[in-house]
Amino acid sequence: MDNFQAKLKPNEAVRLRDVEAEDLPIFFRHQDCPTANEMAGVAARSWPNFQQHWRENVLNQEGVLVKTILEGSAVAGNVVSFEGNGKRLIGYWLGEEFWGRNIASQAVFQFLPLVKERPVFAYVAKHNLASLRILKKSGFQILDESVIPGTEGTSPIEEYLLILTASS
Repeated sequence: MDNFQAKLKPNEAVRLRDVEAEDLPIFFRHQDCPTANEMAGVAARSWPNFQQHWRENVLNQEGVLVKTILEGSAVAGNVVSFEGNGKRLIGYWLGEEFWGRNIASQAVFQFLPLVKERPVFAYVAKHNLASLRILKKSGFQILDESVIPGTEGTSPIEEYLLILTASS
């Protein structure tokens, strides 16, 4: 992790905190961005489906660790770790207006020490070069690749499965 820390440009305005109810409408707007959905290879949820997903699968699910990403006082996004298909996974989502400002790298760097379990895995669409770069800077390595069939509103997507084995 020292190598990752050395590569980071300082951005002391980025910090993590617990998710608050007022964050959810902001997270919803972030995930409702067509460009972000294309990058992640997922379809946006409707507001009722989004609320249900967060209530049932994120906020009230044992084993899920989630934090709000702040830049200054602005809610920039969220970062989460959860169990999926027998793997400890990590994911994050930033509003498009926060892209390219080193916020995701800082958030992942701050979040990984909170995730005690190793290994940690992440899925990333092959065309999402920014996320791939962030995860590789964090110490993740490509473990496998696959094609996920398209669902309603999405095309098939080629993705990498990455793994982080070292402690942070």
